[in-house]
Amino acid sequence: MPILHLKYCSHITVITGKLEETIKTKDATANGVILKLDEKYPGLKKLFISNGILNLNTMIFLMRTGEPTVAVPDLNTKFKDGDVLILI
Repeated sequence: MPILHLKYCSHITVITGKLEETIKTKDATANGVILKLDEKYPGLKKLFISNGILNLNTMIFLMRTGEPTVAVPDLNTKFKDGDVLILI
């Protein structure tokens, strides 16, 4: 199970009550992470997923060691152990 470090910005910190946290997840896709977080923070899924795709009003950025930071393009994007996700 990959360990991911999550950083929250803006209105996401209001929902989570945190600036960052580390999670383990079996489903290391954008969809899996959002669903796991929605269990802990009800309503988060509505912010990030609309009609089965990522909502354009929110963003997830992926920071991976040795690579440039990129926006997560879709719900099937896979994450690796040690990745940092920024949720805005």
